[in-house]
Amino acid sequence: MKRAFWLGMVLALHPAGGDAAAVKPVVSVKIDEGTPRYVYKNKNFECSGAHGENLGCTRVHFYVGYGNVAVAPDGTLAGLELLVGLENVEVEISTELEKGSCQFNATLKHELTHLNLHRRVLKHHAPEIAKSVLAVLDKMRPPLTLNRAMGAVDKATSAGLKRMMADDSQKNALMDTDGAYIHVSRQCPEEKRK
Repeated sequence: MKRAFWLGMVLALHPAGGDAAAVKPVVSVKIDEGTPRYVYKNKNFECSGAHGENLGCTRVHFYVGYGNVAVAPDGTLAGLELLVGLENVEVEISTELEKGSCQFNATLKHELTHLNLHRRVLKHHAPEIAKSVLAVLDKMRPPLTLNRAMGAVDKATSAGLKRMMADDSQKNALMDTDGAYIHVSRQCPEEKRK
């Protein structure tokens, strides 16, 4: 089951005159932080973005989609729910580290910090993606047929998703420097691995 929460806003553009043909769709935003799956079964594994020996890895997949598409009686788009989230969330710790050991806990803390950073990036970009969807829809001349509107929504969400993923990669790379790895390993200098 996915865990999601409302961003707490409904974005809408409505003309002052109340012309029904010119009414823009209501766009609501829902964020899904993803539910992590914890993996402790492999001694060695691949982790994109990491370098050197992998003792831990956090993997996520960002997605943007939509649901609850409302269509007006005239066939135009009346509203939609924008879904922005994380899926396939996985935190993996090497079995080379004994559960409960200082090194295991330090590595887990590092990986959970990655997960928290992914979620912060998600929450930062979700409103921007919603605003770009509204901006695209606002520029379109009525009538907003469903196919025409959803094509524009797809382009706007795709561009927003690319920006969000680039920002996420850049921010997470700052956590995976040699200095960061040394800091984690120095927290438990007396421990030996399995």
